[in-house]
Amino acid sequence: MSRADEMEGLRNDISALREARFTLIHDLRSFAGGMRKNVAEMVGGFRSAHAEMADRTRGERAAFVSTLRATVAGLRKQFADENLAVRLAWLGRRVQPGSGGRARRK
Repeated sequence: MSRADEMEGLRNDISALREARFTLIHDLRSFAGGMRKNVAEMVGGFRSAHAEMADRTRGERAAFVSTLRATVAGLRKQFADENLAVRLAWLGRRVQPGSGGRARRK
């Protein structure tokens, strides 16, 4: 094989590798663009799911807190009434039903 043939083969190899590199770069850019689109769609789905979940749980949380407040208020009133009855019993008095907590001697 002559030097000219070797140079031509080398040039052909370089051209083929250059074309392969351009093809690879194009394919990578296309793949990255597709991934970018998929990730954007996935993030959008996460955002909408998060907004939906926040709306749903906001109502559930408000209902829970409302019920909790009512329960705690009831327990506090029950404790206060029992505490008053015990104090008055200790003093030898009792609370008249419907008297608003006013005591009367036994």
